[in-house]
Amino acid sequence: MLGMINPFGAARGNTSLLVFWMLFFVFQILLATAVGFGGFSKFFGDGSHVDALGRQSLSSHMPKAMPGWHKRAYLASDGEAITQGARGNGLEARLAMGEDLEQFQLYGKAGINAAVAVYVNGDSRIAIGLMRGVMKMPPWIEQSYYSSADWAAKVAGLHEGKIVAIVQGLAFERRGATAPDGAEIGYERYVARIGHELTIDVISDAPQTDVENLLARIDGVALQSQLPEDSPAIDAELGLALYHRRETWPELLDLTGAHKLSDWVRDEK
Repeated sequence: MLGMINPFGAARGNTSLLVFWMLFFVFQILLATAVGFGGFSKFFGDGSHVDALGRQSLSSHMPKAMPGWHKRAYLASDGEAITQGARGNGLEARLAMGEDLEQFQLYGKAGINAAVAVYVNGDSRIAIGLMRGVMKMPPWIEQSYYSSADWAAKVAGLHEGKIVAIVQGLAFERRGATAPDGAEIGYERYVARIGHELTIDVISDAPQTDVENLLARIDGVALQSQLPEDSPAIDAELGLALYHRRETWPELLDLTGAHKLSDWVRDEK
């Protein structure tokens, strides 16, 4: 005799098939997302691998900590500690603080296109953010410092104190200790760019000499691997010049723009 027919058997089969296809499509989405992030390990956050275009993660370009300092992941509390000196310094200072904190939070959320870390020594902190892609620049940034190989303009900025470090042609511009209206801010921000594609951003409550020494550890030439093509502004032959170490400055300046590499005083990191 024939067994009893289960009217729910077909329904169970259809449900199993539906679950299978749902899981299959979820896996495909995860796979595509992971590839876009440079692999599953990058997608899940170890930050140690190359992306789909073969570029190393931006975090691998962070400088090593100086003696007496330690490097770790940036936290929102680090930004608050760095900028706390702005709280009692008027509207301009508070606006600057808000913009800077928002920007550094963005570095932590931008995935493969950004990286952020903080360097700590006692109560002093230096936070560095790296960002790949077009980014809106603060109005105090001088385009001539990063858009070309205008060595003379960069060294002139070093003499004026607008630039605190030139690393292989990469110029770090200083916002300074005051807002546009002259109000005290209470901490400082430094920005350098390679063309329009890569930004190195720094906020700090540490002495400027410490910031300069940390920036001197950045490898500007290696950072070019993040760009579609090499920038004329970067050259390993240019070495290092720091604001507080005048012996590293070029002695001969041709402010007409005909500055020669042979005029550059080289220095080892």
